[in-house]
Amino acid sequence: NARELDGNVLYFGLFDDEEFDKIEFNTDGFRDIFAFDNMTINTKDQIVTCKNVTIPVDANCEAEIPPITDLYGLSKQKSTYVTGLPDPLTVGEYVFELTATFQEGTIEVNDTCTGTVTVIDEIDPVVTCTMFTHTANETCLAVVPTIYNSSDNCAIRNETQNPPPGTSKTIGTHDIDVLVEDTSGNMGSCTEIYVVVDNTILQVFC
Repeated sequence: NARELDGNVLYFGLFDDEEFDKIEFNTDGFRDIFAFDNMTINTKDQIVTCKNVTIPVDANCEAEIPPITDLYGLSKQKSTYVTGLPDPLTVGEYVFELTATFQEGTIEVNDTCTGTVTVIDEIDPVVTCTMFTHTANETCLAVVPTIYNSSDNCAIRNETQNPPPGTSKTIGTHDIDVLVEDTSGNMGSCTEIYVVVDNTILQVFC
């Protein structure tokens, strides 16, 4: 049973098999004093506060769950556990709940909080360009192919080659620019050297 009196809530009953008289709340709305018969537990310092943390993925686009001590700002608890975080983590935002247990004599007090773990990808795609040589056709042109390699630790969203594959180029040396973007907006680029040569044997008729 409970009733409100002068802004404090008075409870009568059992708490973890310990008979108590009342629970009071301070002016900030936090638990202040637990009075168990003649034993008093001060819980002002037993409020757990979760942190919002950001961590990067590794070369496999995964991240380990952060050490539990990185997720909250408290060191006086008896034990803690976290729910809501898969293992391993991938790119995204996760809301977790942390429960801390405090010990005062034979009495245990629990408090919970929630926070977020944001997992980001900061690794740029890898793009490799090389010099490529083509022989011109009978019209002195060569068609530009896709002549680069790309990879990313997570996933590639967009690849651009300028001029694009299928473009005809005349005899000479040409720069081909490549830009690769992954799903997190990281960019990788390179410039290819595309050479068109004329290997046609000159025929002379007398």
